[in-house]
Amino acid sequence: EIFMNTTSKNIQANKNVAILIVKGTESYLINATALERFTEGEYFETMIKPMSEKGIPVKAVWTFEANEIFDQSATPNAGTKLD
Repeated sequence: EIFMNTTSKNIQANKNVAILIVKGTESYLINATALERFTEGEYFETMIKPMSEKGIPVKAVWTFEANEIFDQSATPNAGTKLD
């Protein structure tokens, strides 16, 4: 959780999320369920160290369970559900 004040509140109110991951013309849409929000402990400590070294403040770390993944790349396969 970095610079996501409104998003964090939205996730806490509705655990269903859609995450779009893009690199160049390749992209994937992940429909997921938020499981937990960590502000301390192993998950939090694992993320806070490398981000702090770059001057990026971490408020929390979320875990998610992926429910569906879709290819959203700029190809004829766009919209195809992946297994």
